Amino acid sequence: MSQAAFYALVAGALTGIGIYGLITQRHLLRRVLAVNILGSSVFLLLVALARRHPDYVDPVPHAMVLTGIVIAVSATAFALVLARRYHAATGLTHLPEDEESEEALAPGLLNRRSLADRRSGGGPPPGQPERRQGARRRSDEDRRSDEGAQ
Repeated sequence: MSQAAFYALVAGALTGIGIYGLITQRHLLRRVLAVNILGSSVFLLLVALARRHPDYVDPVPHAMVLTGIVIAVSATAFALVLARRYHAATGLTHLPEDEESEEALAPGLLNRRSLADRRSGGGPPPGQPERRQGARRRSDEDRRSDEGAQ
């Protein structure tokens, strides 16, 4: 087995792992990681395809991989910021569409509040503190300044 064939085989395995994680995982962070694994498999496949002849390596796929790595890092950072803001705003780590599809596949198996309560805004998920609209977390400095004022 040649080195290019081995890389292509590993890229196929990484693609399968990435798609499996993207389909089966509900947590936003795990989905971001699955998309990163998919991207890595594409990069590996491009590197494998760059060596078509034993004496010649095509530099264009390598340049595409370097550009893709930069774009993937910035897209990952953006996705993580969005996931963090979504969690801060809703207290959830998964999208509501995931709950609806899970409820349709297995009714009654959710151990949290019902979908009707969530749609009507019946409070945060279990284990999450109640948050006011526009409230921010208090930092240690805020607490110290409040204690010093008293």
